[in-house]
Amino acid sequence: MVDDHELIAKITEAVLAALAQRGVGEAGASAAPAAIHAPAGVCTGDYSKFPELAGTPAPAGSRAVVSPPKPAVAPPPALPPGVAPNGPAAGAAVLSGIVTAHRLEGLQGIIYLAKGARLSPLAQDLVKQRGLEVRQATGLPAKKSSPDWVYWMQGHCPSAARVVEQYQGRLIDTICGTSGEQLPAVIGWLSHNLAPGGAKLAVLFVPTAGQALVLANRCPNLRAVAATGLRSVREGIEQLGSNVLVLEYPPHGFKAMAEMVELFLTSPGAAPASWPRQVAQALGSGCQVLGSAMERQKLQANPSLLTPNP
Repeated sequence: MVDDHELIAKITEAVLAALAQRGVGEAGASAAPAAIHAPAGVCTGDYSKFPELAGTPAPAGSRAVVSPPKPAVAPPPALPPGVAPNGPAAGAAVLSGIVTAHRLEGLQGIIYLAKGARLSPLAQDLVKQRGLEVRQATGLPAKKSSPDWVYWMQGHCPSAARVVEQYQGRLIDTICGTSGEQLPAVIGWLSHNLAPGGAKLAVLFVPTAGQALVLANRCPNLRAVAATGLRSVREGIEQLGSNVLVLEYPPHGFKAMAEMVELFLTSPGAAPASWPRQVAQALGSGCQVLGSAMERQKLQANPSLLTPNP
């Protein structure tokens, strides 16, 4: 019986002889011989990984190698009561919408954001300063959304448009046009529509604030403040419960406007308890700012007109 190696050698000799007859051998005589390697891997005879071959005997001359058993994986530790997988503890605050720095006051450690929520620029700075950790919450509904506010822009300002997009303002779309001629109609709309049940705050982006301030503050239920800086916005909130922010955009960049709008959105939008008394005192002294004598008499008789529409 011919040995396998002897058979392979004879076949090789026959192939080389045939190639030499065709001239292939002479052309490739100077070529380096090709290296021949042994087959990759060695059959171990271990069929334990193949259920369909279970019980098959190992080939003669092979060495059976049995794979070691895999170590048991310990189950994950039980979660404490009230804690959801990949989420905050039950009852934890989950913030949604635009998360401002004001909404982070008093929070420590881990801040959970609902799906789609994002931090405002000031909130991002606050997170870095205080070393807070921000996580995406899963499985829990948001408990607080960003405030509903409306805006109108006279002309066009790219930086102001970015602020509106960042803080999700809602355009007063019932007023067609962006010229100063539409400003009285915008003020009239605010006087009739700003209310606690809906949008309670408004921002007017204008080239100059004078006309908007005078017109807005002629309306008893509007309390407009000029946004000259963070201090003026803060005082308007604390002293007036301002519900209209008049922002001159030419002298301000995106960051300055974003900071003032973010602060203004923390306003309760309702006049302080002392506001009707202050206005009544002003009217009683003959102040002509808020309108005609008939208007002053009406407000003195009914100070509740100074509060927002229900």
